[in-house]
Amino acid sequence: MCARYNIKTDLAGVAGRLTASMTGTVADHLRLPNYNVAPMQVVPAVTLDGTRRVRAFRWGLLPGWANAARMASRMINARSETVSRKPAFRRAFQSRRCLIPATGFYEWTGSVSSKQPWLIQRADGDLLVMAGLWETNCEFGETCTVVTCEPSGWMSQYHHRMPVVLDPDAWDLWLSCETITADLHRLMAPAGEEVLTAYPVSRDVNNPRNNHSELLHEVPLEVMRQGQLDRRSDEP
Repeated sequence: MCARYNIKTDLAGVAGRLTASMTGTVADHLRLPNYNVAPMQVVPAVTLDGTRRVRAFRWGLLPGWANAARMASRMINARSETVSRKPAFRRAFQSRRCLIPATGFYEWTGSVSSKQPWLIQRADGDLLVMAGLWETNCEFGETCTVVTCEPSGWMSQYHHRMPVVLDPDAWDLWLSCETITADLHRLMAPAGEEVLTAYPVSRDVNNPRNNHSELLHEVPLEVMRQGQLDRRSDEP
């Protein structure tokens, strides 16, 4: 699943890269850059209403019938295999799709006691644009979710799921209400084997309260292992 990501670009940079307009009120609700985006935070997303527009959604989709905000924590991802059938997502899949921009996303490998975080980004350095859905709830406002799919062979070494990553030529196809379901399903495929790259980062990212640019710095694995040994040697 995709449960943590980052956006090192400011709001103007996001709007410029996605050729999207934005209103002044959007900037009032968003804090960018955001180096440690966590569920329930307000994030930028792009919708299509004649033209592309940057909007502010809370991450964790709440359909119109949801009556408890806590449901959002279970709705940060939508599985591509069932998104057209699940009651929580099917209406949004039909007509409320969005693009969720990121610089990269985090995944963890290793044992429970010593999980290693990795930052996964596009190999070409471009903005990583994830397929998303959005909904409006009269009580809780506008919310969104990231669509995930089976991993590519490369991605499977880090996790058994991955976000649907859309290339620029697929952005409007995903957003348009005129796109047929069969074409949408074709878009919800793993990224190519050479599209993404990864490197290890500090375990500081484990705590969502940590939010600084150093979280994006590569940390050699041998340094991480030595830090573990040093901490253990200090234990009584």
